[in-house]
Amino acid sequence: MAVLCLCGPSGCGKTTVGRAVARGAGCDFLDADDLHPPANRRKMAEGTPLADADRAPWLRAVRREAAARAGAGRRVVLACSALKASYRRVLSGAAGADEEAEAEAAAGHSAAPAAAQSPSGGGGGATPVDIAFVLLNPPRPALEARVRAREAAGRHFMPAALLGSQLAALETGGAADWLLVIDDDRPPEAAAAAVLEAWLGPIRRGS
Repeated sequence: MAVLCLCGPSGCGKTTVGRAVARGAGCDFLDADDLHPPANRRKMAEGTPLADADRAPWLRAVRREAAARAGAGRRVVLACSALKASYRRVLSGAAGADEEAEAEAAAGHSAAPAAAQSPSGGGGGATPVDIAFVLLNPPRPALEARVRAREAAGRHFMPAALLGSQLAALETGGAADWLLVIDDDRPPEAAAAAVLEAWLGPIRRGS
């Protein structure tokens, strides 16, 4: 897979583990949070969960950036919450995924339906992305402790108050949906080693 996406709720270690995996693989690291538009950042900072219509254009922008790097022959480690199966379908460029996301946004009565219906990068013309997904989903007490510490240090725009809404939205699916699931509170270095082995181990061994 050209793109490896580390998914999970706030505080799960996507960025920390993702950077370590990228270093170990000698490849690009892309943090989807960096592509959030200012309106999304303001909304989250105010403690308001994003609606599907807020996420739809953001997910398409993330997909375009990851696909551009992969298209240039570069492997990419992507950190992106991608909580719902439909979000992961958008990132993969699956047929009909953008339309599915727009339908969910419309059903949610978001205040920003026009953004979800933007033609940029959407529709059936999305280029499929060679992507695999890893779920980082530590126990809730560990997530809460990490998010509170991060908020107290002013290191992130996502407040601890939104963790509950993220966990409610998380769709873990089944084993076939993931290259790897890590649902314990192991150190980031150990998590990164497990992810690297699952992703590149078979390639390095020629299997």
